[in-house]
Amino acid sequence: MKKYLMTGIAALALCAGFTSCSHDLDAPSQEDINNLEAQKISNSYNQAFIATFGQPAANQNWGFGSTSNRTRAAMPETPSFRDTNPIAEPADFPASYYKTADDVKANITYAKEKDWNSWEESGAVVYIDKDFNYVNDKKNQLIYVVGDVEYSSSMQTGIVFVVTEGSTLKLLNGVGQHVSVYLASNAILDVTSKPSWEINNADYAVAFDGNSTVYLSNESQINGVNLTFKNGCKVKNDGGTISATNLYIDDNSATLWNEGTVTATNLELSNTNAYLYNGLGKTITTSSLSLINNTDLLYNEGTVTVNGAIQLQNTGAEIVNNGTMSGTSFAMAAGSKAHNVGTMTITGKTDLTNGNSEWQNDGHWTSGSFDVDNYSATNFNNCSLIVNGNFYLHRGTFVLNSGASVVCESFTWDDTSDFYLGSKSLLSVSGTLRTDNYNSGYGFRGYGSEYAVIKANEIAKGLGDVQFSMSYFGKLFIDTNKHFGQGAIDYMNEDPAQPYYAAESSVLFAHKSQAAPTGFKIEADEKGCTPGYTPPTPPTPPTPPTTFEGDLRIMAEDLSATDKSDFDFNDIVFDVQFGAANQAQILVRAAGGTLPLRIKTKSSAQHSDQAATGNGWQEVHALWGKGTGIMINTNATTIVSPSKGYEASEDLEPITLDYAVEDSEAAKNITIEVLKGGQWIEMEAEVGMPAAKFACGINTTWADERVSLSGNSNFEDWVQGKIGYWEWY
Repeated sequence: MKKYLMTGIAALALCAGFTSCSHDLDAPSQEDINNLEAQKISNSYNQAFIATFGQPAANQNWGFGSTSNRTRAAMPETPSFRDTNPIAEPADFPASYYKTADDVKANITYAKEKDWNSWEESGAVVYIDKDFNYVNDKKNQLIYVVGDVEYSSSMQTGIVFVVTEGSTLKLLNGVGQHVSVYLASNAILDVTSKPSWEINNADYAVAFDGNSTVYLSNESQINGVNLTFKNGCKVKNDGGTISATNLYIDDNSATLWNEGTVTATNLELSNTNAYLYNGLGKTITTSSLSLINNTDLLYNEGTVTVNGAIQLQNTGAEIVNNGTMSGTSFAMAAGSKAHNVGTMTITGKTDLTNGNSEWQNDGHWTSGSFDVDNYSATNFNNCSLIVNGNFYLHRGTFVLNSGASVVCESFTWDDTSDFYLGSKSLLSVSGTLRTDNYNSGYGFRGYGSEYAVIKANEIAKGLGDVQFSMSYFGKLFIDTNKHFGQGAIDYMNEDPAQPYYAAESSVLFAHKSQAAPTGFKIEADEKGCTPGYTPPTPPTPPTPPTTFEGDLRIMAEDLSATDKSDFDFNDIVFDVQFGAANQAQILVRAAGGTLPLRIKTKSSAQHSDQAATGNGWQEVHALWGKGTGIMINTNATTIVSPSKGYEASEDLEPITLDYAVEDSEAAKNITIEVLKGGQWIEMEAEVGMPAAKFACGINTTWADERVSLSGNSNFEDWVQGKIGYWEWY
């Protein structure tokens, strides 16, 4: 209520308690008397409102103002990856080393001809062959291998073996620490004889460890059972083949740089900074792949084929795929990272189930099923994700960025989850998108400046009969054959038996014959990031005027309600299209009151003006050319239209306001007045006070005549601040 001057009113009230009054007191003016009468009307309405809905929350702004209560949290930050290959390439075959048997024999001492009694120093250089395969080896010796040699080491450290072209070195009992092997073309290193070797008094499936170098020339081979490159060992496969049952890259920047072929039954990167690089056009094939512990990295530019599970564990274990990868399953845990720029094909489940993990797809990811769970939040799809089964989003967050797509057979949304959709992104579900668990702060969120699309054969509630199973935010176009068609009547079309979803006013629904924005279409991307989407053509009228796209709907009660059965809030219903000065428009949808009711169209209009129409005012019944006793578009007995909405012959023209209404907060300033008690009284919505008007979503259906909102428990909860702005409708 406006803060009227109360001097005369107070005097009037005071005098009422006495037989006579001092003639020195000013007699109340007619304006004071009118204000007192208006105050009585307002007080009566306020008392009835509180008796019906309870005391409004202190911060209740009636839908006018900030919409922060509709956005639970900001979109998660984009993950970070080691996108530029940080792995240092190991050194090539030293130019000073001989590669052929002839060169070695011509330049290197044959071990058999060495004077062993005098050979005590380290750093000696000799060659061995099948006839003399024993050396009194000391530290840091260089031993050339000519022909096929079986060798038993004395486990000294720092030995370097150079296996000449076409030769084979079969290690029978392992080697000491810091031992290196260089394989010339067609040379072979055979480590199959002993499945585990002792290093530092511990058994490892180990061939080489700290400060070791292993180099494979073109068409050379390493064959092993249990093979570990450990503690900083550097391996460069420059066109050869590494084959092992169990192949481990383990700890302290141990590196396998593959520009050839790697085949293993089990391939594992473990402990700190274990690195595996697979070069362009090169292949790695294994039955399982695991990245364990901190900051391990697989950087692929070739083809990695895993005929089993791919697992990333612990903080910083990371896969960057710029090539082609495949596996039967893909699972992330404990802060691991995965960035796909190329093609990833998972025949089974992709499992993103850790709150600290980071996943991003900038290429093409195909999976049998796809799970986001356990508060996993940093998951971004920037191109194509195809799920040949169910996409399951449970207690997690998924971001579908602009121009990207998720195409799946079915989709399950469940519990405290958010799915963000950027401009012209597409979520396409060939079957059912099923939702469950009431939580008003979560749901599908369009965050871009242009519309995104959710297309599904059906969107339906889950197993529970839960109110508001789904919430829609932002610029979303929902295209379904069925939308919560089971059990309850569709809430947006008819009065609900059970309201299964809520939506902000910007959300559009194809099943309600709402059209996508003019000219909207998603083009198929040349990179294959989206298959494209063309919205359906909505049916022809009767529909609301197609040229008017409102931003907000306002519903009002004309201060006549005295008990809970009267609060239908349909005495005037109008839509607002925001705009700057001389640009905002309103379109009146219904006039369910029988009192004169006017709306202010010009900023110059005076509150005291008694004219219902003209001088900057528009009486709403007169828009239809009807008298004030006629209820219009509210399914009353004295109606103009037989149903809510418009018949084509009764479409009204929008009214352009000459003052700015740029947002929902400014919409509160559109003045509505009712003629009651012989005077015009403003219908207000003060923060924390009983309201005669409120704002809601543009698609919200207004009540039939004398169908009170007191029957909507969600409206009562909203009045008292128990739920958010959009939830009650």
